[in-house]
Amino acid sequence: MVISVSRWNRIVTLIGLTIVLASDGWTATIDGLVVALVDEAVIVSRVEGPVEEVSIEEGQLLQENELVAKLDDRRVQIHEQLAAQDLAIAESAVKHSHRIDAARSAAATQRHRVSEQAIRLEIDRRRAANELKVLAAEKAEAAAKNEWERARTARENFTDSVSESELESLRLAYERSELESQEARFQNQIAELEARLGEMAAETGRSQLESATIEIAAAESERTILELEVAIKRLNRQLAEVEAADRQIRSPIAGRAVAVAVRPGDWVRPGDLVARVISLTRLRVEGFAPAATSDRLRDEPTVRIAVDMPDGSSVQIKGQSRFVSPEVDPVTGEVRFWIEFDNPGERVRPGYRAKLIMETD
Repeated sequence: MVISVSRWNRIVTLIGLTIVLASDGWTATIDGLVVALVDEAVIVSRVEGPVEEVSIEEGQLLQENELVAKLDDRRVQIHEQLAAQDLAIAESAVKHSHRIDAARSAAATQRHRVSEQAIRLEIDRRRAANELKVLAAEKAEAAAKNEWERARTARENFTDSVSESELESLRLAYERSELESQEARFQNQIAELEARLGEMAAETGRSQLESATIEIAAAESERTILELEVAIKRLNRQLAEVEAADRQIRSPIAGRAVAVAVRPGDWVRPGDLVARVISLTRLRVEGFAPAATSDRLRDEPTVRIAVDMPDGSSVQIKGQSRFVSPEVDPVTGEVRFWIEFDNPGERVRPGYRAKLIMETD
């Protein structure tokens, strides 16, 4: 450590740190810093194949996402077209799948029929249970029989009391009433049979409704399978698009190509270097500072940097403190940090030496 004292200021120099104590404040300088890149892209191939085209050359300025090189993609293009056609077919199958609509319509119709059959069955049951016509016919038969028998008895006792024609009319009326009673009983039996037939029809209708419900479930399952097939085909198409994009090697950043490692006809494998692109529009200085200054670096986002130029001059630039390590090296007592700064005109280059200047009143 070297200490120099004058009337107006004191200069204290430690390894890598110079502090000037003046009457109006102090200035700390940290030297030994190095200018480094912020944005750098090492572009490698993601897939294996022959290089068909190289679109850049070393030193060329590139835009973000600009094409760097292209691999042979004829097979991939065919796969992409096939995947697109498979997807179109699957989507058309879903769009024109009307089985579920037909099943729902059939189920609704059958549900209506079941309701109608239930009403008819109730009518038939009530009709079969209704014996009023039978009772009325039997009463009429009994009355007609009684009148005929009374008339016949009267004629037997008094010949002139009832004429032969009247007696015959009463007999015919009785026989007609008897037939009407038989007809009423027959109609009642028919109603009972119709009620039983209605029960069978209702049971058949319920079975058909269950079948229609099962058909809806089957149609819904088929529709789900078709939709899943569409999803699979869509993923296959996306995979084909990704495979095609992997053969279009592009720069992820805007910058200058400093290395081109392939030529047309070269065979590349995944991970092989294709090109290296760097950006000089924003750089950083990085190095180590005494732990005593780390809090000041964190608290002061804007600092001043002096960069040593090749011609011996120095350029002062304002930068922003981006990172100060929370770890202190136990041997040197220093912390790692870096400061980023804009580089208009790209005057400063990576590898230049620099120092950090911190001042306070």
